Parts: sequence; C-alpha cells; structure tokens
Amino acid sequence: MKKHQLFRYLYAIVPALFVLILAIAASRLEGIRLIFFTRDVTTLGNLPFYAGAISTLGIFLWGVTAAICLFTSSLLLKLADRQLLNFFLVVAIISAYLMFDDLFLIHEHSGTWIRGGEKSIVLLLGGVVSLHLFLFRKIVQNTHYGMLLIAFSMLGASVIADELQPYFWEKGDLHTLAEDGTKWVGIVCWTGYYVQTAFDFIIQKTNEKR
Repeated sequence: MKKHQLFRYLYAIVPALFVLILAIAASRLEGIRLIFFTRDVTTLGNLPFYAGAISTLGIFLWGVTAAICLFTSSLLLKLADRQLLNFFLVVAIISAYLMFDDLFLIHEHSGTWIRGGEKSIVLLLGGVVSLHLFLFRKIVQNTHYGMLLIAFSMLGASVIADELQPYFWEKGDLHTLAEDGTKWVGIVCWTGYYVQTAFDFIIQKTNEKR
C-alpha cells in the first residue's frame, strides 16, 4: 500500500478511534455505562422515533453548512483566494459550534463554567457573527443576502421568545412556535444562503481560472 493511500485510511480511522477511546475513558472515570455514549437518545429514553425530529434536522443542517463551507474553503485555497477562503472558513467554524451547541445543549449548561451562563454565550456568539459580517461585508454585499437577513431575523426572534417566555406566556404550542419554529426557519435560511453562496463562488472562481 502506498504511503498516501495509508494516510487516506488514517484520516477516517484515527478520529473514529479517538472518539471511542474518549467515550470509554469517560465511562470508566465517571462510572457511566458506555451505552449512554453510543446509543440513540430516543432508544435510551424509550421515546417515539419522531421525538425531537425538527431539532435533529436543525442539527443536521448546521453540520451540512459547516461541511460545505469547509469544503469550499479548501477549494478556494487551491484557487488562491485568501479572503473568500477565510469567509467560508469562519462560517464553517461558527456553524460547527452551533451544531455541537444544539447537540449537547452547551449554552444551557454553561452557567457552571462561565459567568452569565446562557446569556453570555448568546451575546458572545452574536458578537462573533456581527464581527464576521463587518469584516467580510464587501463579500456579503455581492451575494443574494436576503435569505441571510431572514435567517438572522428568525434566529433573533427565537432568542427573544426564549427570554420573554416567563413574562408573557406559559410554555405551550404558542411558545413552541415562537421559539422553536422561528429557530427552525432561521437554520434553514442560514443553510440555504451559505450553500447557495458557496456554489455561486465556486462556479465564479472556476470560470475565472479557465
């Protein structure tokens, strides 16, 4: 087997083994059954298959955005466009964080290790996204950014609904739509914007190289 072929296998196998080793170590150190790290949540909780369906789809879309933007940045590295590369790389990092945040509810458990807890996480994330848009505003201005504006509006509405919930309504279908429904629409628009933008720039830069 050639050396470069061996590395191709290692790129997949090593991270997979690393995650398993971490799970085994956590299981042994914390006295947690290994099954809690490996099985699906609906199986562990004896929940119906549709439990958390939209939330799970949202996590999937964060991952799709992260993967496509990371792939796009790697292509732009070969096309020697550093600014666009950084634009998509930062989006990939932000989307990956949001994926893990929704998956492990980092913001809800952050009170034990960061002052201000969930609010600090939300403000910090908002600041990072705002800074990203400011630094790359010329790129954004040359895209069809209407869908991105909708994404920010919906995600912002979701945060506001979460904050206002104790004052205006009990948790029910109305609150669910106000918080979770707007978040879902926001995630879909976020993914739609960045996937379409990545596609447009790849086509544009590829044609310029011909």
